[in-house]
Amino acid sequence: MKRWSTISRPARSLIVFGIVLVSLAMSGLLTAQQSVTISSEEAIEIARPEIDFEPEQIAVRLVRKGFRLRGVWAVSFTIPGADGFERLSTVQLDANSGTVLEVINSN
Repeated sequence: MKRWSTISRPARSLIVFGIVLVSLAMSGLLTAQQSVTISSEEAIEIARPEIDFEPEQIAVRLVRKGFRLRGVWAVSFTIPGADGFERLSTVQLDANSGTVLEVINSN
Protein backbone atom coordinates (compact mmCIF):
# COMPACT_ATOMS: atom_id res chain seq x y z
CA MET A 1 0.00 0.00 0.00
CA LYS A 2 1.33 3.40 -0.95
CA ARG A 3 2.01 5.91 1.73
CA TRP A 4 -0.22 9.00 1.65
CA SER A 5 2.76 11.28 1.01
CA THR A 6 3.77 9.39 -2.14
CA ILE A 7 0.34 9.83 -3.78
CA SER A 8 0.14 12.82 -6.14
CA ARG A 9 -1.73 15.90 -5.01
CA PRO A 10 -4.54 15.56 -7.65
CA ALA A 11 -5.05 11.93 -6.66
CA ARG A 12 -5.25 12.87 -2.96
CA SER A 13 -7.82 15.56 -3.79
CA LEU A 14 -9.89 13.05 -5.71
CA ILE A 15 -9.77 10.57 -2.82
CA VAL A 16 -10.85 13.21 -0.31
CA PHE A 17 -13.67 14.36 -2.62
CA GLY A 18 -14.86 10.76 -2.96
CA ILE A 19 -14.88 10.28 0.81
CA VAL A 20 -16.86 13.51 1.31
CA LEU A 21 -19.38 12.51 -1.38
CA VAL A 22 -19.90 9.04 0.13
CA SER A 23 -20.30 10.61 3.59
CA LEU A 24 -22.97 13.03 2.33
CA ALA A 25 -24.86 10.23 0.58
CA MET A 26 -24.78 8.08 3.70
CA SER A 27 -25.98 10.95 5.89
CA GLY A 28 -29.05 11.39 3.71
CA LEU A 29 -28.23 14.78 2.22
CA LEU A 30 -28.03 13.43 -1.32
CA THR A 31 -30.84 10.88 -1.16
CA ALA A 32 -34.40 11.34 -2.32
CA GLN A 33 -37.27 11.40 0.13
CA GLN A 34 -39.03 8.13 -0.65
CA SER A 35 -42.40 8.53 1.07
CA VAL A 36 -45.32 10.20 -0.69
CA THR A 37 -48.52 10.77 1.28
CA ILE A 38 -50.68 12.37 -1.45
CA SER A 39 -51.94 9.93 -4.12
CA SER A 40 -52.15 10.85 -7.81
CA GLU A 41 -55.95 10.97 -7.53
CA GLU A 42 -55.74 13.36 -4.57
CA ALA A 43 -53.23 15.47 -6.52
CA ILE A 44 -55.78 15.88 -9.33
CA GLU A 45 -58.49 16.89 -6.83
CA ILE A 46 -56.20 19.47 -5.21
CA ALA A 47 -54.96 20.88 -8.54
CA ARG A 48 -58.33 21.06 -10.34
CA PRO A 49 -59.57 24.31 -8.70
CA GLU A 50 -56.36 26.07 -9.84
CA ILE A 51 -57.43 26.08 -13.52
CA ASP A 52 -60.26 27.96 -15.22
CA PHE A 53 -61.29 25.56 -18.02
CA GLU A 54 -62.71 22.06 -18.48
CA PRO A 55 -59.79 19.82 -19.59
CA GLU A 56 -60.15 17.03 -22.12
CA GLN A 57 -57.00 15.27 -20.93
CA ILE A 58 -55.26 15.02 -17.58
CA ALA A 59 -51.71 13.71 -17.05
CA VAL A 60 -50.10 13.20 -13.65
CA ARG A 61 -46.45 12.49 -12.96
CA LEU A 62 -44.30 12.37 -9.85
CA VAL A 63 -41.03 14.27 -10.19
CA ARG A 64 -38.21 14.99 -7.75
CA LYS A 65 -37.11 18.60 -7.25
CA GLY A 66 -34.55 20.42 -5.19
CA PHE A 67 -31.38 19.50 -3.35
CA ARG A 68 -33.24 17.05 -1.08
CA LEU A 69 -35.17 15.71 -4.10
CA ARG A 70 -38.61 16.17 -2.58
CA GLY A 71 -41.57 14.61 -4.32
CA VAL A 72 -43.65 16.95 -6.45
CA TRP A 73 -46.79 16.03 -8.37
CA ALA A 74 -47.03 17.73 -11.77
CA VAL A 75 -50.65 17.65 -12.91
CA SER A 76 -51.21 18.77 -16.52
CA PHE A 77 -54.66 19.72 -17.77
CA THR A 78 -55.00 20.03 -21.55
CA ILE A 79 -57.34 20.73 -24.42
CA PRO A 80 -55.67 19.44 -27.61
CA GLY A 81 -55.53 21.81 -30.57
CA ALA A 82 -54.58 21.62 -34.24
CA ASP A 83 -50.93 22.47 -33.56
CA GLY A 84 -50.28 21.15 -30.07
CA PHE A 85 -52.59 22.42 -27.35
CA GLU A 86 -55.42 24.91 -27.37
CA ARG A 87 -55.07 25.12 -23.56
CA LEU A 88 -52.38 23.72 -21.26
CA SER A 89 -51.98 24.29 -17.53
CA THR A 90 -49.63 22.43 -15.21
CA VAL A 91 -50.06 22.56 -11.46
CA GLN A 92 -47.13 21.50 -9.28
CA LEU A 93 -47.84 20.47 -5.71
CA ASP A 94 -45.90 19.01 -2.81
CA ALA A 95 -46.44 15.22 -2.80
CA ASN A 96 -46.51 15.08 1.00
CA SER A 97 -48.38 18.18 2.12
CA GLY A 98 -50.53 18.83 -0.95
CA THR A 99 -49.48 22.49 -0.99
CA VAL A 100 -49.71 24.07 -4.45
CA LEU A 101 -46.20 25.19 -5.38
CA GLU A 102 -46.69 26.64 -8.87
CA VAL A 103 -49.31 27.00 -11.59
CA ILE A 104 -48.00 27.29 -15.15
CA ASN A 105 -50.46 28.40 -17.85
CA SER A 106 -49.45 28.02 -21.51
CA ASN A 107 -52.21 29.25 -23.79
